[in-house]
Amino acid sequence: MEITLRNGEKINLDISPILFEYLEEYDGGLQQLLEDSKGTEHRFLAFNFIVYCFVISSIDEDLNYRQVLRLVNINDYYDIANFVIKSINEINFKDENDKPKIKENGRNITRHRK
Repeated sequence: MEITLRNGEKINLDISPILFEYLEEYDGGLQQLLEDSKGTEHRFLAFNFIVYCFVISSIDEDLNYRQVLRLVNINDYYDIANFVIKSINEINFKDENDKPKIKENGRNITRHRK
C-alpha cells in the first residue's frame, strides 16, 4: 500500500524483517502489542506505535516517534488501519516464543527473533 507523507514523500507500506525489529521494541513484545491493540485501554497507543513502525521501516531518515507520526496525514489512518488489520490477520502467533509466521505466496515463512 502506498501513502504520501506530509513532506510529499511517497512510501510503500509492507511487511519486512526491519518492520518486525521495530515492532519487537514495543514494551512486552509482539504479543503484548496485539493484546493492547484489541483492548480499549491502550488501543490508540498501540495503533500509533504500529503506524510508527510501518513508516519508519519504509523511510531512510532517522526520525523519532513524534516526528514520524507528524508526517502521517490523518486522512491516511483509515487506509493504514485496514492495511494493518489485513497484515495482522496474515500473521500467525502459534509459537510460545513469539515467532511470527507470515503467509507469502501461499508459503509460510518464519521470522525468528534474535
